[in-house]
Amino acid sequence: RFAARSADVVMTDTEANARWFTRTFGLAPGRAVAVPVGAEPAVFPPAPPPGGPPRALFVGKLAPLHGLATVLAAARRPGTPPLTIVGDGQLRGWLDEELRRDPPAGVTHIPWVPYEELGGLIARHHIALGVFGSSDKASRVVANKVWQALAVGRPVVTAGTPGAREGLRDGVDALLVPVGDPAALAAALGRLGG
Repeated sequence: RFAARSADVVMTDTEANARWFTRTFGLAPGRAVAVPVGAEPAVFPPAPPPGGPPRALFVGKLAPLHGLATVLAAARRPGTPPLTIVGDGQLRGWLDEELRRDPPAGVTHIPWVPYEELGGLIARHHIALGVFGSSDKASRVVANKVWQALAVGRPVVTAGTPGAREGLRDGVDALLVPVGDPAALAAALGRLGG
C-alpha cells in the first residue's frame, strides 16, 4: 500500500489490474496505467509451424494462477493433442503425484528450460496454452507466455478473462475459453490440432 501510494505512476500489465490497484490502494484516477507486457524479438522470433502431428505446450511456474488442474483434466480427454508441460514451482509435488497416479496419454513434463531457449521450444510446438486459473488475479493478467507464443507465430488458447479480452479477440488473436473449463479447453485444442 505504501509503495503504491508513494509512486507518481503505478504501471500494470492490463487495464483490469490498473483498476484493481486504483480501487485496492485508493489511488487517484490516472495514477495506475496499463503497459502491456510483450516478447523480446531476439528470443521469440517468428518461426514456421513445425512438421509432424500437433503438440501443445504449457509453460509456467506451476502456480495456482495458471490453472494447471484444468490443463491436466483437458489433457485426459480423448482427442486432445499431446502436451508438453514446462515448469517447476509451487504445484510441482501435486503435478508429480498426478502424473504418477493418472498420467494423461501424451503428457511430458520438463522441469525447466533456460529462458534463452524458450522461443525455440515454442517454435517446436504447434499450440501454446495461456492461463486458466479462476482466481481474481488470474482474471486480471495476461501472462508473458501468451505474447511470447504469439510473437513466435503459434496459436494460443487461454481463458477468456477480462484481462485477456483487453488485447485478444476470440477466434482472431487467440481462442478464448471459459475459465476452469477442461471440456472447452480440450475442444479448442482439438479444433487447432485437427
